[in-house]
Amino acid sequence: MDRPTRLVLVASGVLFLTAAGLATARCLLLGSELSGMVRGARWRVKIRLTGYAKNPTAYTKLFLPQKSDAQQIASEEFKDLGVMHRLVTEGDEKKGEERNRLIEWCNAGSLGSKEMQVSFIAQTQPGKPPSQPMKKNRDANLQLNLKATDRIQSLDPEIQRTARELAGSLHDVNDKADAIYQFCAFRIGHDFVPGVGDALSCLTNGWSDCGGKSRLMVALCRACGIPARLVGGIILNEGVKRDTHVWAEAWLNEQWVPFCPLNRYRRIMPPDYLILYRGDRPLIRHRYVDSFVYDFELHKIAAYVSEDAQSSNRWRQVAAAASLGRLSPNGQWAVRFLLLIPLGALVVCILRNIVGLPTLGTFAPVLISLGVHLAPLKWGVFTVLTFIGVGLVVRWMVDRFKLLLVPRLSVMLTSVIIGMIAFVVITDQFETEMGAFVGLLPVVILTMSIERCWLLEIEDGFLNMFKHLAGTICSVILVCLVFRVKVLDHALFVMPELLLAVIALMLLIGRYSGFRLNEVLRFRALANAQVQSR
Repeated sequence: MDRPTRLVLVASGVLFLTAAGLATARCLLLGSELSGMVRGARWRVKIRLTGYAKNPTAYTKLFLPQKSDAQQIASEEFKDLGVMHRLVTEGDEKKGEERNRLIEWCNAGSLGSKEMQVSFIAQTQPGKPPSQPMKKNRDANLQLNLKATDRIQSLDPEIQRTARELAGSLHDVNDKADAIYQFCAFRIGHDFVPGVGDALSCLTNGWSDCGGKSRLMVALCRACGIPARLVGGIILNEGVKRDTHVWAEAWLNEQWVPFCPLNRYRRIMPPDYLILYRGDRPLIRHRYVDSFVYDFELHKIAAYVSEDAQSSNRWRQVAAAASLGRLSPNGQWAVRFLLLIPLGALVVCILRNIVGLPTLGTFAPVLISLGVHLAPLKWGVFTVLTFIGVGLVVRWMVDRFKLLLVPRLSVMLTSVIIGMIAFVVITDQFETEMGAFVGLLPVVILTMSIERCWLLEIEDGFLNMFKHLAGTICSVILVCLVFRVKVLDHALFVMPELLLAVIALMLLIGRYSGFRLNEVLRFRALANAQVQSR
């Protein structure tokens, strides 16, 4: 055994032991709470939406919860049937508007029934402030939350008169807010209101639902010069339901303080309140969608763990703080996407060094798979083959001009872009979903793969080029299948130290110098003949 091999064995052993030790320590410290959510009850929330799209431009928008000190969000997943989704942030921070996360489902060109689903794990953090002040443009935000709106009529004479009666003789803003809360919580009745309850109707009728009572409190606070706003979300309890909830926040003592006049919570955030958005907005919006139905399915998956029990184990707190599950939902999605790349690289190492499968470029299958695995596999593979085939025809035409390398590749890149646009336009006319996934493919890698195919055909012939192309497609399919194994994806996310074990496997494969599987199959007949001759 030579010295490099010994070094690889030692390094691989150290990496394996380190990964196993860190993973074991994490499991012992966090137990079943590997996501890092170690304080408060954990809930699996599933939001299901269905409807019938009657127009190609139909869309549906839904607010998503944001990570904060008061709530942790993990394992966010989306399922779509007949639509495509994108995550966006709504609200102009320069104008002082609250920034809310939302998912927008756009029609994928086809009409008919659509199914949409969002699922995530939520955990509230008792005792933490539910809302932090804006770091930028705070004054603009406070001024915005002092203005009257169509449903928060803080400038109406009746609301102004009521505000003076309740808080006119009080000087401290905390006393004013408490007096307004007492009025809305105990002197305004609770009853169902069809449609959206506004502040003035609530005051005039003397009763309303959660939206009307909260808007009345916000209007009275604004009439007294106290910035206030609405907060929307759901109450966490077992079962399937369609009810949402709205409450108020007032700006007191340089922070947002929660008030719920319906359920009579003053200055505290109940542990079963999950914030989905801030501002006077509807939770769900849709356009050109008929027969629209939605519901929330909530399931409690862990019991509450007291803060005293957590503070007794500092190492447990360190392990929880180092968990990727404490990232924001967008951050979690980005990390999950990045963790797929080493996994795909390991699969390519096995296919090239042990199986002996030829590919167009070393990591081209991994980069192509990152786009293909987000789309239906059959359409992704079909799209890749289509563009490589058409690209070879274009490359044959460009070859007649005898261009230099960089201009030639630039022409090919532009041709691929034109082909993608044409593909989207054509498939959209047939109301299919194929064209919507074209933008997920790595354009530069496709261009280089086309160039590589052309050079292989010139240097080694069509058969060798076909072997490399077939090997690349097979590698893409296998890597996509590995990407879709939820157990691997979840294991790497909750225990990222397993990447050390992945590196160890790569080191061991890098020192493998035996026969590859395709060589064994190729020379099997010769080996059998030698055995028979003996």
